[in-house]
Formats: sequence, structure tokens, C-alpha cells
Amino acid sequence: MIRILQLPNTISRENGRMSVIMSIYRHIDRTKIQFDFAVSESSGDTYLDEIEKLGGKVFVIPFGEVSYKSVVKMVNMLLKKREYSFIHYHAISIWGVALTVAHRHGVKIITHSHATYFSDGFMKSIRNRIFSLNIKLYSDKLAAVSPEAGRTLFGKR
Repeated sequence: MIRILQLPNTISRENGRMSVIMSIYRHIDRTKIQFDFAVSESSGDTYLDEIEKLGGKVFVIPFGEVSYKSVVKMVNMLLKKREYSFIHYHAISIWGVALTVAHRHGVKIITHSHATYFSDGFMKSIRNRIFSLNIKLYSDKLAAVSPEAGRTLFGKR
């Protein structure tokens, strides 16, 4: 079986990326492909119960404890403990640091661009550009929801 570690940052039902991921997850052959999720804590209405019912696992870093160090630690632990064929990073978030860890473990990386801009705010835009620096270095496959989203994150690639 192919196991894919999804890095969407949240499993909130209010998140558009998660709506797309869950639509795919419901329709794939889960005897051949299985998703697990590494996320920051989500409050409110989440997909946790549905993910678990579909056979996936959710690994959570509690709110307030999310940092570069905690993401690296969790991803290292997951890649040592479980057999993942791929990491699927849904840019742009602090979870981008996981690409370096996955590369060191020899796990293939799919990076998926969902956005046509880095942020509405100037400081967040700078932060998100920093989070995205290792994408070009380590991603094995690139995907985007539109040509504009692809150009924003991947340039001409």
C-alpha cells in the first residue's frame, strides 16, 4: 500500500484546501492508497472523524506549540516510524520545513500550490516566501490548482 503524509496545516472543514483533499480521499481506492495528516491543532468543525473512518491517521501539534523545531521533530518521528512513499505539501505554511526532513529520509515530495499570491499582508508575504525557499530544492513533483497558482509558487517550472 502507498501511504501519503498530507501536510495541509489544518483539517478544518472551513479550509478550501481540505475540501479538495477530502473530495479526493473519499474517491480513491483506499486499499491501494492511504492518507495520513500532520497538522496544527484545529478548533471547531474538523474532518478528524471522517479521516479516521476512512483509515487515515491525524498527527497534531497543539495550538501554541507550533514552531520550526516542533514541525521538524514531528516529521522526523513520523518518517522514522511509518512507511511513507510521499509527502504531499499544500503550500504555504511552516510545514514547508518538512520538505528538508523528507528529503533527508529519501521520501518523495509533491508540492501543491493553491494560491495566486503569498499573502494579503506585507510581513506575512515575506514569511511565506521564506517558508517556500526549499520547494525548488526538494520537490519531486509540482502541482497547482491553476496556471496562476503555479507561476506564483514555482515560477517557470
